[in-house]
Amino acid sequence: MKRATILSLAACALVAAPLAILAAPTAKTPPAKPATQPATKAATKAARPPAPSSTGTISGVVSYQGKAPTPSTVSMASDPLCAKSKLPSEELVVADGKLRDVHVRIKAGTAGKHKAPTSPLVIAQEGCRYSPHVAGAMVGQPIAIRNEDATMHNVHAYVDGETWFNRSQPKGAAEIRETDTGEAGEVFELKCNVHSWMRALVPISDHPFFAVSDSKGAFTIEKLPPGTYTLEAWHAKLGLKSMKIVVKAGTNKADFQFP
Repeated sequence: MKRATILSLAACALVAAPLAILAAPTAKTPPAKPATQPATKAATKAARPPAPSSTGTISGVVSYQGKAPTPSTVSMASDPLCAKSKLPSEELVVADGKLRDVHVRIKAGTAGKHKAPTSPLVIAQEGCRYSPHVAGAMVGQPIAIRNEDATMHNVHAYVDGETWFNRSQPKGAAEIRETDTGEAGEVFELKCNVHSWMRALVPISDHPFFAVSDSKGAFTIEKLPPGTYTLEAWHAKLGLKSMKIVVKAGTNKADFQFP
C-alpha cells in the first residue's frame, strides 16, 4: 500500500513539473542600442554657424596729398648716449602717400558711457624717444611712463598746453603712473626737459572707439554699435578733419586725406 502511494505521488510530480516550466515567466531581453547616439546639446550648438555680428567695424586709410616732406634726422648730440643712434623726425611721417600717427575716433561725448580699462597705456622712453609717439586712452585709464634707457629723463606732462606734472626719471627708476590725464576731448602730452626732441601725444576719449594710423596709413575701429556718428581724424601738425558716417553691422569704409 505504501509503495502504491509513493508511485502515485511520483507520477503527479512528473506531470506538475512541465506545467511549472510552462508557467514560469521568461526574462525580457533589453532592446539593442542604436549604433550612433543622438548628438548632445553642446555638440549641436557647436555645429551651428556663428550668429552674424551686431556691431560695426570702421576701416580706412589716411592719405597725404601733394609732395611729401623730406625726412629729417633729429640732432641728439646733447646726450652722448642718445647720439649713438639716429632718430628720424616724427613730426610728419609719410610713406608712399600714406600718413602715420593720425588719431581717428568717434567724436567725444557721442558714443555713450563706457568704463575705462584698468590696464594701463604704457609709454616707454627707449632710444631717447617716447614710444608710441601717438596713442589713445580713455578718461580714467592709467598711463604708465617707463624709462628703458640708460640715461636720465624728465617727464614733463601737459594737458591742452597746461603743465600737469614735471618729474625726473633716472635710469632704473620706477614707472610713473597717472590716472588723471585730462577730460574727453583734451590731449595729454609728454615732453622731456633733458631731451627737447622727445614728445608723445595722447588724445583722451570717453569711449574705446579710436585708433591710430600705422605706417601704411591704415586704421581700424571695432565693436561700434550701429548708428550715425561724427568720425574725427586728428594730426598734431596738420590739424583736425571730420566726416559723418552711418555705421552698419559688419565692415564700414572711411578714408581721410591731409592736408
